[in-house]
Amino acid sequence: MKIFLVALVLVTTAINANAQTTQRAIFPENDLHLDKTTRMSRITKEVFDKLLITVMHQYRRLTVTSNLSLSISGDWENEKVNAYAAQRMHVDNGNGRRTKVARITILGGIARHPDITLDALALVVCHEVGHVLGGAPYIKGRDVRVSSEGQSDFYAARYCMEKLVDKLPASAAPVSGMAQFVCEGRWFDNPNMNNKCKRIAAAGEALAGLLAKISRVATPEIDTPDMTVVGETLYNSYPSAQCRLDTYVAGATWQPRPACWYAGD
Repeated sequence: MKIFLVALVLVTTAINANAQTTQRAIFPENDLHLDKTTRMSRITKEVFDKLLITVMHQYRRLTVTSNLSLSISGDWENEKVNAYAAQRMHVDNGNGRRTKVARITILGGIARHPDITLDALALVVCHEVGHVLGGAPYIKGRDVRVSSEGQSDFYAARYCMEKLVDKLPASAAPVSGMAQFVCEGRWFDNPNMNNKCKRIAAAGEALAGLLAKISRVATPEIDTPDMTVVGETLYNSYPSAQCRLDTYVAGATWQPRPACWYAGD
């Protein structure tokens, strides 16, 4: 099995062997890879590898100026429809320096799924980066700060993709009428941001649609937002497929985080 790896920072010092590792996946574990469809994948291995390099380069300066070791790997041969971010805190036994070590792995199954466009795959990678860099609210009960699922979605759409879209090829993927409506309404006076918003929203529709298949629920729509108002932020669980779409759209339009997962605490 060949695993493509991009790593800009390596930890070579003695580390704390008892450090706790936290791993999060963009989707719950699922069996989508067993659905052998006749539709063709839109993503080739060459495109897959190039995307991972592009994202890694986007965060090059951060990884070399902070106590962070970040690697992004692509396991192209793995058929599972998922992606992971594993993190642990390493402590140098010599000088006590703490380094956050994060390893992101994108599986070939999610890249090859026929519903996934290049922008949707980019959003997947950005979501995993969000677990590392997205900030609060964090998953509870861990000894390393890992951003929650909702926060990782929001970071992916609002911050990571907003910069990454400029580095990606022009998209030929269709944009829904509602994505056009909300983006043109928000960014009517800014053509560049209007275009970015449409691409991010369309990517979010693709990912939320996949999650709906996993959860066996109706396909989310931009004009049917999740009206749930949580009493406590969802720190350790996945928001609904509709709520995740709402979060991607909120990020694309620079709106507050949705109340379906974020309680403001």
